[in-house]
Parts: sequence; C-alpha cells; structure tokens
Amino acid sequence: MRYTQSIKSIYLLVIFMLGTCFFDDLYGQEIKTVNNLEANSEIAYYDLEQGKAVSDENGAWDISFYKTNIALNPGTNGRGQVKAKVLQQAFDKTDKAQTKTGLQTDQGEQLAIPAGSGNGWYEYNMADHTINPIKNHVILVKTRSGKLYKLEILNYYSEKDYSPANYSFRYALLQ
Repeated sequence: MRYTQSIKSIYLLVIFMLGTCFFDDLYGQEIKTVNNLEANSEIAYYDLEQGKAVSDENGAWDISFYKTNIALNPGTNGRGQVKAKVLQQAFDKTDKAQTKTGLQTDQGEQLAIPAGSGNGWYEYNMADHTINPIKNHVILVKTRSGKLYKLEILNYYSEKDYSPANYSFRYALLQ
C-alpha cells in the first residue's frame, strides 16, 4: 500500500512540475539569465528581445550598463524610446499589472533607473566597500518595440575574480 501511495505522490509531483513549465511558457515567464556582462571599461549595450549584448552602431539596444549606471535607449526624435521604472517587490511576484503608470525615459543626466546607493537597484556597503543589489527590487523595461520585461540584478561582481561592473541579471517577458 505504501508503495502505491509513493507512486501516486511521484506521479502528482511530475504532473505539477510539467504543468508549471507549461504555464510559465504560456504566460511568457521563460526566465533568461545573463552572467558577467562586463561594463567597467566601456558601456555594455543589451538587447532584451534578441537576448544578447550588442554594439551601439545602429541603436538596436534597449538597456546599457556602465559601472553602477543603467541607462535606456533614448531612440531618435522621441520615437522608440525605451521606458522603465524600479519596483520594490519580488521578481516572481512581478506581473503586467504593475505597468499601468510610472514608466519613464532617461532625461539627459536624469536616469529613469536612479543611480546612487539606495536610490534604485543597489546599496553601497561602507564596511566592505561593495555594491550589492537590493533584494526585491525589479526593473520594468518597455523596449523599443513596446514589449515589456521584468529584470532583476543578481550580482555586480565577476564570478571569476570578483572584479566590479560585471553584471549578472535575470529577466523575463511579461505578456
């Protein structure tokens, strides 16, 4: 009898896991992770839709990283401007409902994703002089084509040698 209950439990667990994967894909929750995007010596440009680092040559990027600053593609003549805002909530709890208001573009030196310790995505630790992502802070990004992504900074340091401005983050399309 215990054997049959164990089989049933395993069967239900497998069904649950498969269902979760199906609904994650159905609702655009395929989570992509980027590790060690180097942004210390020059600006790193990233295209969320293509899922890769790109050059700035043709302006086909959504978000850029340089040291602790995260900037948005301004577009040309006000067209195709990328918009964003920072939410104080868990990545897994973030959905399209939070996007109704508050998305902003960069305005010159004024970044939509605020810079400075405690202002946006990170805190500076005075004790050990490190930059640490703030837990449960998610960046919503509306791309050039109007798609909406949630993005969470996981780490600011290289996994290999702990050098700074080597971003690791995860993001997902919100539908």
